[in-house]
Amino acid sequence: MNDDALIYLVAGEMSGDLLGARLVQAIRHISGRNLRFAGVGGAAMAAAGVPSLFPIRDLSVMGLAEVLPRLPRILGRLSQCARDIVARQPAIVVTIDSPGFCFRLVRKLRDKCPNTKFIHYVAPQVWAWKPERAAKVAQLFDGLMCLLPFEPPYFTAHGLRAAFVGHPAVNLHETLLPEGREAFFEKYDLSLTNPPAILSLLFGSREGEINRLGPPIYEAAYRILREWPNLAVLVPTVPHLWARLKAIIGSDQRFIPVDSEDRFQAFALSQAAIATSGTVGLELAMLGVPHVVAYRFSAPTFWLAKRMVKVPHMHLVNLLLNERVVPEFLQNDANGRNLAGAALDLLINRNGVAEREREGFARAYRMLLGEGGGTPAEQAASFVMGYL
Repeated sequence: MNDDALIYLVAGEMSGDLLGARLVQAIRHISGRNLRFAGVGGAAMAAAGVPSLFPIRDLSVMGLAEVLPRLPRILGRLSQCARDIVARQPAIVVTIDSPGFCFRLVRKLRDKCPNTKFIHYVAPQVWAWKPERAAKVAQLFDGLMCLLPFEPPYFTAHGLRAAFVGHPAVNLHETLLPEGREAFFEKYDLSLTNPPAILSLLFGSREGEINRLGPPIYEAAYRILREWPNLAVLVPTVPHLWARLKAIIGSDQRFIPVDSEDRFQAFALSQAAIATSGTVGLELAMLGVPHVVAYRFSAPTFWLAKRMVKVPHMHLVNLLLNERVVPEFLQNDANGRNLAGAALDLLINRNGVAEREREGFARAYRMLLGEGGGTPAEQAASFVMGYL
């Protein structure tokens, strides 16, 4: 293979953008070759030297009701991406998560890129619903990189090369600088001499999540502030979503917006957090932050999920340990009263609940390290390099 081979990456949402950026950096570090990169991603991949073919926000939707109104644009971007890949004929295409988009893309490309190897990063959750999908994944891809230790056997049983490369959240502590606490307190005007207790609110990275869960999370924080008026409430978010959050929070100055690049420092400084579903729950766990999670789906999405999803827990830590370590509140139970009660218990460590969460997080961390040595990004990079 030429030293300047092209690797094309496709990420459909912000979490995939971060995975893609770390993967590119690790490949450059490991390979020692003048490899080229192109694809679809966000700000993190762009900073890593992979300019996006189009804005990633065009693909960042979740749930049936959210996808349908934007389907024409998504299909247009699918065709645009396919045309670009066919024109470039890359050595490897790495699709990252977002199976609804990525799998359709690979189906379009298989016959048109006969010399290209197709690798998917983040295994679809066949263990949660429709295990028979594993066979279809095996037909589409040449390789699969799994983030959870129990996932590879679902796919190797169908002849697909699949490997557990570790979960990227295990290395989050490395993003924290020794002087980070002092710099953070100064930037966000928090007292170092009399530091407040901190609660973080994670409203989600999509407008749909904010619309559904913003009001109950705000209500929960408001209830907690009535009992704990000196509490600092941090709201890590991205700039284009702050206007929507302001519509919920209003002019309440007790809610402190935190820049996206400071979010992990905010997590690490928090005594507790209230979070929406998704990757953020595992990120909080890997940084040792006790938290509760809320899940609200549109009616059509929830109706479909109830009939198809076959797992006892929603949070990844709860799934890994097969016990309810992190409190989960679903649909109507994800209300201000319930979220406030559970979060307040964590803040004051009532009956040792915060310590029990931290003990569970430590067990989950050990399970997510990966098996190949090095960071998860380095393990993933080695897997990809095996196809060059």
